Order: sequence, then C-alpha cells, then structure tokens
Amino acid sequence: MRTRKTTPSEHQMQVAVVDWCRWNAGKYKCLDIVYATPNAAPRATFTGYRMVKEGMLKGVPDLCLPKQSGGYGALYIEMKTPKGKITGDQIKTMNRLREEGNLAVVCFSVQDAIETILTYLNLDNHENKVRS
Repeated sequence: MRTRKTTPSEHQMQVAVVDWCRWNAGKYKCLDIVYATPNAAPRATFTGYRMVKEGMLKGVPDLCLPKQSGGYGALYIEMKTPKGKITGDQIKTMNRLREEGNLAVVCFSVQDAIETILTYLNLDNHENKVRS
C-alpha cells in the first residue's frame, strides 16, 4: 500500500513552533512569552468587527517574541507552508514593524522558525544578522 505524504498545515506548523518554545523556556526564559496573534482565526462578523475596534490589525505576523536582541526590539514570525504566499497586508505590516526596529521574517517550516529564533536569541553574542 502506498502512503500519501502530507504537508503540515500552517496551523500545525505554528503549534509545533509554540510547543518547541514552551519546552525550551527552561533554557531560554524569554520563550515562555512567545505569543500568537489570532488574525486568521475564523469568527462571526460581529466578533471580527469588535476585534478590529479593539485594535486587531491586518497583516500582523503569526508569532511574536517580545525580547530585544541584536539591536532589534522584538522578533515577529509569519508562518507559511512551503507553497504559502504572503499577502499585501502582511508585506505592508512587516515592513512597518521593521521600520520601528523589529525583525519580521517569513518562515516556511518548523525547522526554519526554530533556527530563526535561536539565531535571533544569539544576536547579542555574535555579529550575525538574521535575514529579514
């Protein structure tokens, strides 16, 4: 019998990254405050309206690590599947986040996101710069 190889969804990838962060918060304390922005979550029209009034912003990346490192104010990660496409709103918002001194990146796999987080956490120790 032939098995079909399935690609993880963006949701599954993001859950895996957050799980990794929680498991590694003992080694890197700041990982206990990684948080998600529920912009893409399905919701009723009224709830969406209320969330926009409360400050929800289109294009905000999926994950945020609110820790300074290497001269950046915070790390923002937009998770995409390998075939995923970034939207115009995401490009605009990520560019604004960068203008304000943050690092905002798109990651196309769990491994890519974990490597990005580890590199970011070590920026103060090295002269490395993470791609943006």
